[in-house]
Amino acid sequence: MNQLVDSTFANHPSPEDYRSWLAGRHESEDLKAIALRAISLYVRAKEEPNSSDQFLDELLTAAAHPRFVVWEVALPLLAELAECSAASRTRIRALASNKDSELRRRSIQYINDNYPRDFCVDLLRLMLTDRSSRVRGFAAGRIESLNLVELLPLMDEALSREKNAATRFEIEFSMCLLRDNHFEYD
Repeated sequence: MNQLVDSTFANHPSPEDYRSWLAGRHESEDLKAIALRAISLYVRAKEEPNSSDQFLDELLTAAAHPRFVVWEVALPLLAELAECSAASRTRIRALASNKDSELRRRSIQYINDNYPRDFCVDLLRLMLTDRSSRVRGFAAGRIESLNLVELLPLMDEALSREKNAATRFEIEFSMCLLRDNHFEYD
């Protein structure tokens, strides 16, 4: 989870917060430069919302970067833009349909209550039926944290099909918290 962003409350750090976080990291200057470029792209996309497609494509590339120091900056910035930008939500959807399961999982990591509810429901419905058990389990937790009770029937179906024991527990746990506000351990 992002050390700078508390996605539960959609607390967004400033670009300066990201810059100082990067300054304290022991990473190569090349990786820091990519992350700093992502911050600049975010600022420009905020300032020039009508011409931001190119900025968003570059930000998406940084959000999909394999190195933590890059994606941990770029992804929450893209996610913040997606709260009020359909074009940014399109990039989040692109990440959600990537062939890499880690990128699919990351695509829902920063969605929050500031997103349109129908976007969250559609995306999490897709993730709950993902081919990766890790993504399915993570999606169940996001569904619970966003209080998407309309997905309870789909979670019940997913639970009945789930073969992975850890993922079964994650889905069942999330369902109980969503439905009953508690979970009873055996």
